[in-house]
This record gives sequence, C-alpha cells and structure tokens, in this order.
Amino acid sequence: MPELSAYTLPGTDVLRNKLGITSAPALAQAQADFTTFRMVDLQTKPIPGAFTIEHLQRIHQHIFQDLYDFAGKLRDVDLPERLLRGDVPSREIERTLNKLFDRLSSENKLKGYEVEEWTERSAFYLGELSKTQPFLVGNGPVLREFADELARENGLAFQWDGLSREGMEEDLESLQMSSDSNLRRLILLAMDPDPEKLRPSRGDDWLPNVDRNRDRELELGV
Repeated sequence: MPELSAYTLPGTDVLRNKLGITSAPALAQAQADFTTFRMVDLQTKPIPGAFTIEHLQRIHQHIFQDLYDFAGKLRDVDLPERLLRGDVPSREIERTLNKLFDRLSSENKLKGYEVEEWTERSAFYLGELSKTQPFLVGNGPVLREFADELARENGLAFQWDGLSREGMEEDLESLQMSSDSNLRRLILLAMDPDPEKLRPSRGDDWLPNVDRNRDRELELGV
C-alpha cells in the first residue's frame, strides 16, 4: 500500500499536481477555482450513471481532472488520524461501496419515496459515503454532486445557495461521528421550496438551480 509521500512533493505536505504548484495556499486557491468551474459545468451536463463505484469515480475525475493525476482513483492511502476518526481502511473501500450501492439499487434509487422518507434514506447513503472517505482529497464536492444527481434521478431539486459553506462543512464533518441527523437537516434545508419539485417522481428530468461554492481548504479528505 502506498504511503502519503507518494502523492506529495518531496519534503512537503503539498499534493503533486498538474499545475506544478509548490505552495499549499496557492494550490488551495487553484483547487477552489478549477473545481468551481467544473461543478458549474455539471449543472448543465451532469454525469449519467447507475450510482455505482464507477459513477462516483467519474464524478471525482471530472471535478479534479485539471489538478491531479489521481483524479477518479479510489483512496489507497491510510492516514492514522483518519482511521481513528472512523474512516474505512483503504483495503475495505471497494467492498464497502459495492455493498452500499447494491443496497441503493435494491431500494430502486429511492424512486417514488415520499419526501420525508426520501430525505431520511438519502441522508443515510450520503452519511455512509462520507464515513467511507473514498478519495484522498475532494470527498466533500463529490458528495454534494452525488446528492444532486440522486435528487435529479428522483425529480427533486436542491437550493444549496441558501446554506453557508461553513454550515455545510460542519454537517459533513459531523458524519464522522456516525450521525445522519445533521445531514438529514442539511438536505431538508436545501430542498427546493417549490411544491411541484418536492413531489417525488419516477425519473422525470429537471435541471437544478444551484450555486456551487467550492471549498477553499486543501485539507486531505475534505
């Protein structure tokens, strides 16, 4: 299993990147800028998929394609502090994700659920993905896009622009404490207030109106 040093510049904690940036703050700014562009692009050209590991990897690859050669690659590094926090060991990531997505498929991707049940079940799946931390970096943006695509699959809409980035980060971080309640609250707050959009469908197409603020930190696993 590789060590973290395989992904960082010699003698630093800065991730190797396609832009040749050697400063952590500069890389954080570049990551914010490039991922913002890619996330906006996904508003009009979402990534189709069957909500599988491959689908999740394609989302990560799209968002981080400008920055990292490992974009779209599942995490193969274990960090002690993250294992203590409850992250899934890298050797267990694929099995954990397959089990989770099989369960989502058995629930028909939550199609036809009433809103209250839909938010409860979607919070469960997003919570489990957060605890898994499938990628070395960028799990937050990937989870947000995955949530949008799962909602789109069910004819629902999110309005993330009504929520502060700090509040979103706090709720996502709280999932490491094995609680889905904060994420369920986040989902309910982000639900589009339009009653027509709050009625679950069997797969009608819609285009969410979302303002995607990007994380500006370069913390690994955020």
